[in-house]
Amino acid sequence: MFRIISSAITLTDRLLINLIPLKEDIILKDTGFQRFIVGVGDLINDSITVVDSFFAASTNKQIKVQNLKKQAKGMIIEMPGYSFTEQTIVTINPEVAGSLSYIDGCSNSNIIPPPRNGEPCLNYLYFPCNINQTFHTHPSIRIGCILSGQGMAETSVGMFELKVGDVFILDRFTRHRFITLDKHMSLIAFHPDSDDGPTDEINPMKSRTHL
Repeated sequence: MFRIISSAITLTDRLLINLIPLKEDIILKDTGFQRFIVGVGDLINDSITVVDSFFAASTNKQIKVQNLKKQAKGMIIEMPGYSFTEQTIVTINPEVAGSLSYIDGCSNSNIIPPPRNGEPCLNYLYFPCNINQTFHTHPSIRIGCILSGQGMAETSVGMFELKVGDVFILDRFTRHRFITLDKHMSLIAFHPDSDDGPTDEINPMKSRTHL
């Protein structure tokens, strides 16, 4: 199933997820659990400030999001009971291709990688103009937010138009593809699980230490 979301919803897929479309200024209190935040505007906390930019953040600290542009909103993904040690905030240029290849001439970047192998992450996806992806599926849920451009998602139940600011849910094993015409489309995708990320035995610090 493919759904465009306009109000808060709670999901369970690999972990408990509260999905909140971001449509206005908001202060998120420190609750001790992890959040992913995607949007455009100003993002402020006690150590980092991002002004008037497309951003993605992973934090369990108090954070303020404000001055959202009218045509580009965002989303908050809360993961109660789940916490990273690290806080990460990155800015994104939604008009350029990602640094890694993806299917059918598309590209992606792992903008907030998993701190441990298998854990949640955020990916940036870029679809050039005139893309007709091959139909495909994913083994876990995907949550996306359109950053720039426009396009369509096609599933077995029909076609869904996608525009800047739309937040969508793609259930696991849903057969789908993305299509663009004369405009590109870029988005952020949340993965509740991953195949990459370091482990206790295989990580840059330990692997490069010789006893």
